[in-house]
Amino acid sequence: MQEVLATYARVNGAMHGDGRHVIDSVVKACHEMLRDRGYVDVSCAPDTVESIVAGEPVVRASRPRPIAVYMHHEDKVGVKALRTLVQQPSDVVVVSVDGPTPFTRKESDSTVQFLLARHLVYNVTQHTLVPSFRVVDGPPDGVTPDTLPLILETDPVVQYYKWPVGTVVHSERVFGGNEPIDYYRLVSASSA
Repeated sequence: MQEVLATYARVNGAMHGDGRHVIDSVVKACHEMLRDRGYVDVSCAPDTVESIVAGEPVVRASRPRPIAVYMHHEDKVGVKALRTLVQQPSDVVVVSVDGPTPFTRKESDSTVQFLLARHLVYNVTQHTLVPSFRVVDGPPDGVTPDTLPLILETDPVVQYYKWPVGTVVHSERVFGGNEPIDYYRLVSASSA
């Protein structure tokens, strides 16, 4: 149990150095993330550290489609851990300190999403510098999707909502004055 706390203490070591605080913050952000994705019956494990050690989900939901959030107890997620998680009858989100190994990422399919703990220590959508985004049917009249600015699928906001490549998102920003300006962006695949 102390190894798990030490592993997650590294995530925010410069500020806190407290693994339990980091784990609690990540679980809270994951709970909010599933709610923001449209899940209605989101529940958290009673003892998150014990769940991490036992390899059980720390957050789960069953509607509209079963999903489970696991926090990996090692720095990187290996192929062996992925094969264990893929046997679950639900979508899987795996949170870890350093992400998956290259072989693990190659072997994973679309039902597994890898997130870094440092992106979930706080809810990125509630940051004051991040505008609120919403999905729209398409760009405004007279604009084609291929002319829109891009937002990469590796962007923390895109990962938070798990928007697929090709999704058009809208945000409003205010610069200098009081008039909001509409911005449209297209979710694009990362080159690497």
